[in-house]
Amino acid sequence: MIKSKDIKKLGQLLGKDFSLKNNLTPVNLAKYSITMDNDYLSPHGYITKQQHLEADFTRELEKPVSKSAACFTYTWQEVSFSYQDKKNNQDLMPWTFARGLAFNYHKAFFKNCFPAKAIDAEWRQKYDLGTWYDNLVNVPAVNLLYMLTWDVIFFEEFSSTLISENINKIGEISLVSSLSDSYVHLSLKGCAPEHSFFKNGKFYAALVGISSLNKKPTCVYDFRSVGRLNVEKLKGDVKQDGESFFMGKIYLDLLEGDLIGSDMTELLTVSITNSQGKIVPMQKRRLVQLQKKG
Repeated sequence: MIKSKDIKKLGQLLGKDFSLKNNLTPVNLAKYSITMDNDYLSPHGYITKQQHLEADFTRELEKPVSKSAACFTYTWQEVSFSYQDKKNNQDLMPWTFARGLAFNYHKAFFKNCFPAKAIDAEWRQKYDLGTWYDNLVNVPAVNLLYMLTWDVIFFEEFSSTLISENINKIGEISLVSSLSDSYVHLSLKGCAPEHSFFKNGKFYAALVGISSLNKKPTCVYDFRSVGRLNVEKLKGDVKQDGESFFMGKIYLDLLEGDLIGSDMTELLTVSITNSQGKIVPMQKRRLVQLQKKG
């Protein structure tokens, strides 16, 4: 049984002498797996439809864009999908169209990791958030891949934010100011990007302790927030809007500061307005899990 004095000593160590900011280092190549489960719920709370996505992807260091930031390329290696409702039960099948697709994201390190001669200013201009799959056809599968991509980026962005804001006192709940009230436009297929967005409310996080994952020591953080979702179709006056409550844990490598794993549960309570103006309530539950391989 852990004694309170031991927890206090550990808290003092993390609060005074230890900072993941000093440990965060670039990793040239990392491999991850991620799953996403979407459960559509009836007004009585029963599951009426289920979607399951699972994927493997790599993250590769590309070009430093400053002394303390670099662009990474994420490449989908394998993506598979299964579906179930009251009438259909589709087994897990590979999405061959997704194999080899890539997206980019900038990651900050909060210390000078790269020499000035390595910086590539032109690479910064090549980075365009949210338009990774514009050349694909307008089908629901692509929008699910977009959702999975945004989940990967959220975990990466959040892992950097935890370090930059020095959230390192065990048990202390902190307001994450850089993520609170922030929003992103959603470039979903068939949707108007100027009217399709997700906006965070107040975002809270806390360091809850030290653990291990994949046989590596990790810092474990809790997080939670309430957000606003709005999606409008390009044609037909169809829109979806409502509230999202999400919470979860994120695991960062104690030695490198890198993302080791994360899980998130999101509860969506929204309404869909169809082309006839009828409002239909919808409840959906999402479970996303990510883990570094090896």
